[in-house]
Amino acid sequence: MIPSTVSRIAAAFVAKAALLLCLVPTASLAQAQQYDFTSCHSGAVKVLFADKDVTVRSAEGWGIVMSNQANKPFDNATFHVVTTIRTVGKETSEVGYYKLMDSDGDFILAEVSRGDGQHTSRFFHGTGKWKGITGSGRSERIVFRMVPPDWAAACSRTVGTFVLPGR
Repeated sequence: MIPSTVSRIAAAFVAKAALLLCLVPTASLAQAQQYDFTSCHSGAVKVLFADKDVTVRSAEGWGIVMSNQANKPFDNATFHVVTTIRTVGKETSEVGYYKLMDSDGDFILAEVSRGDGQHTSRFFHGTGKWKGITGSGRSERIVFRMVPPDWAAACSRTVGTFVLPGR
């Protein structure tokens, strides 16, 4: 028996749909997980340029993370952060990167930025259990202090979401 044209088209459509469903990346099926942590760090701040209108500084610091959640994502992770800070008049902006290392030695890399009082971060790379991580968060500074002549210390609270492929 020769299938009708409609039956062949329907069968082809079903076969292609089934194939596409098998090829959907697992990352698209992963659930976003929330995180909420407090981090504290300190480090050196160096002035690249300063006059009455503009100041450009670099900052490099090291710190630790304490999770504020029961499931403890990122708890007891340490981090290294490097940023560039620009102040023009009363407006300050900042951009940089941090490397978060968990207790197993796996890393997450994130881009950080600050402007208009908002601190944001975006995960863009991970190793080990964090391979393929994506996500972002917002931070609010809890405390900050410059320690003259060239040192600073701070603590912040960060909340956001992340996704791990296939989890």
